[in-house]
Amino acid sequence: MRAVDGNISKLIIVKVIPVPVDSIKVSDSVGAIGDTVVPKVNFFPTNAAIQTYTLSLPSPSTKVKIDSGRKVIGLDTGKVTLLATSTDGGKTAQFLFTVGPVFA
Repeated sequence: MRAVDGNISKLIIVKVIPVPVDSIKVSDSVGAIGDTVVPKVNFFPTNAAIQTYTLSLPSPSTKVKIDSGRKVIGLDTGKVTLLATSTDGGKTAQFLFTVGPVFA
């Protein structure tokens, strides 16, 4: 960017710094057997530049499986604690996923 004032000009360099993730929060989620659910992940501050995450299981589970690092698939009834990790800064949040029975 160049600023001109009369006969004087000055080159101004602007450096844009992306807003980093400070923390994340994930709402507890519910799904039926066979459902694929994308949990609601909130990033703070809300204007953080990179709002992507991956999901993982802190311990092995037969109740759910993780698909593509972002989706939870219900396999059997029960409750499982999952972990979301932000791509930016590695911020983590645990949440509870409940797999309920399928009602017709």
